[in-house]
Amino acid sequence: MLHRDRAGIGRYIWELQQAMADLNDPRHEVTLLLDPRDRQHRGAALPVRSAPAPARHRLERTTLAWGLRTFGAAHFPDHALPPGVRKPSVVTVHDVSFLTHPASYEPRSLDFYRAASRRLSRASQVITVSAHVRDQLVERGLVPGDRISVIHEAPTTALDAAADSTSPRNGYALMVGTLQPRKNHVHAARAWVRSKAARAMPLLVAGALGYQGVDIVRTVRSLDPRARVRFIGSVSDAMLGRLYRHASLLLQPSLDEGFGLPVLEAMRAGAPCVVSDIGALREVAANAAQYVDPQDPEALTDAIDTVVGDPSLSERLRSAGRERAAEFSWARAATATFSVYDRLT
Repeated sequence: MLHRDRAGIGRYIWELQQAMADLNDPRHEVTLLLDPRDRQHRGAALPVRSAPAPARHRLERTTLAWGLRTFGAAHFPDHALPPGVRKPSVVTVHDVSFLTHPASYEPRSLDFYRAASRRLSRASQVITVSAHVRDQLVERGLVPGDRISVIHEAPTTALDAAADSTSPRNGYALMVGTLQPRKNHVHAARAWVRSKAARAMPLLVAGALGYQGVDIVRTVRSLDPRARVRFIGSVSDAMLGRLYRHASLLLQPSLDEGFGLPVLEAMRAGAPCVVSDIGALREVAANAAQYVDPQDPEALTDAIDTVVGDPSLSERLRSAGRERAAEFSWARAATATFSVYDRLT
């Protein structure tokens, strides 16, 4: 999946394999199975091997089982146990927004994830990145709770290497995430253009175009002819690290999240956060964020102006955010994942 997704799930895979290699646990010999077209990730920390077919390709159904024949078990980090796999298996589920917010998915992707959710009961073990996702799976009867392990993600290590020499000098607020309906960009824009903060700084929106992303950009621009909301597209890790460090505010009014990695990364960088009052973000940010109803633009405007207009509150959130983010680590995630592997034998 690294070849297809360099953001959320791709980051999860890359950081986890690096942490596993760093642990160098002699009990576990792990190989990273790469898409045969993938050349960018051949320098992974773990040993690599080409998969017999690309992820989600029609040939995967008939060739993947053959490609896994020399392995004792398989870990699938993208929601799904592929058809035809009979090995002891682990599946990581990052969210169930394909069930809770299907309008965020184009029809083919929606069909894939719904079918994947029906196969989850065949997995030997399931990892969820939050207790929120675990509870959603159990409530829907998709996986028994005793087969689920909650293992939190951690901030992206590559962001720490970002130098500050070319950091933006003017104040700005920041949103990070793929442009799709679930991320709630339109409500965020409505709230932002009404805020007092928008008179002094822009809202920068970093993220690739996702499903309905072009429509989202057009709608926001029609609401905001003065360009107080600026779409800057995908950015490098170095630039993202700088953006987090110098943001006056991170705005994350998502309708649903499985974890909320941008919030954790922003907190680690010291950015105060205004986020949705939803399960996963409460779980990640604890007392280190300002919470708001994501469906209420007026409340969102008030929350923005409260944080930006109160230096003592902003400083408290910066301090609490750094402290909270320090509780998450990829080394801990890798150790816990190895413990899940132990249950397969």
